[in-house]
Amino acid sequence: MPVIEKEEGEVMRSILRTVMSGHLAIFAILLPLFAVAGFQGPARAADMVPGSYLEGLEWRMIGPWRGGRATAVAGHPDRPLFFVMGATGGVWITRDGGENWTVASDKDFSTASVGAIEIAPSDPNVIVVG
Repeated sequence: MPVIEKEEGEVMRSILRTVMSGHLAIFAILLPLFAVAGFQGPARAADMVPGSYLEGLEWRMIGPWRGGRATAVAGHPDRPLFFVMGATGGVWITRDGGENWTVASDKDFSTASVGAIEIAPSDPNVIVVG
């Protein structure tokens, strides 16, 4: 099979034509579908919840008081919903897959920052923090 050499610009134009023709075909198919469906774009949060639902609410701090960024996390295969998290605000534990967290280090640590955390494979009650 003979090799046909093309100039660099011609190769790029050929690639661009191929890509654009594919995009144009997709656009031509999707445009009528969006028009028929009445596509309005993404919904705003204000459109999703009536204002009357939020009238009585006031902003307040619900914690955690010493949260911070997560720096380490560990789990244990025998306890699929149990995780420990090291953060710049100490050690946090969840027993329900992350729905609720409790701080475990406020009274035991002299520093709040955690860089590493691990649960002992032999005993999930042993947590090593560094």
